[in-house]
Amino acid sequence: MPNYKKVYKISSIHKEYPCNQLKLIYFSRVETNKGIYDLIETIASINQEYKFNLDIYGLIASKKDKKKIKYFQKKYPWLSYKGCLSLVSQEQYEKLSSYDLHVFPTLYGEGFPGTIIDFFIAGVPTLSSSFARYNEILSEKESYIYEQGNNEKLRNSLKNIFDNQIDLLNKRQLVFGKADAYSLNILEKFIVKELL
Repeated sequence: MPNYKKVYKISSIHKEYPCNQLKLIYFSRVETNKGIYDLIETIASINQEYKFNLDIYGLIASKKDKKKIKYFQKKYPWLSYKGCLSLVSQEQYEKLSSYDLHVFPTLYGEGFPGTIIDFFIAGVPTLSSSFARYNEILSEKESYIYEQGNNEKLRNSLKNIFDNQIDLLNKRQLVFGKADAYSLNILEKFIVKELL
């Protein structure tokens, strides 16, 4: 069953494309199997030619992961760990809306990731690995998909997104429409209908 959330009606932050640097956000638990280190290494391999900033939000899974993130923050000026963010207000979703792209590089099978819905609400397209059942929530119409665990495909996806920023703008406009399908209002109507 899908996740349902309170859907805030926000105004997408106006973005001008093409731009010289894209702001990426990772919003998940910080651990190897969530794909964060693959993402960091992939960005590092192309960031001389393509310019990306990466902000990381999420609970750090272990002391080992904490050391790794500190190391990468010192090594790469384009990377910043921002801590945890609890999305409970319109203002917080507006903050998410300032990003150009949400990246979900998970290596897990996953279920129905609520974080993707958060970015539907914020109006930010997602670049996701092809986790199990990804096609139940994402389509290439408003999102970007690459083969799970394939860093070369991740690298090529990031390059293509950077080189085709008008497509990114189009997907920003489309992604807003996806949020309503996961609104708590929809769930409440369904429950009431079933009880009557």
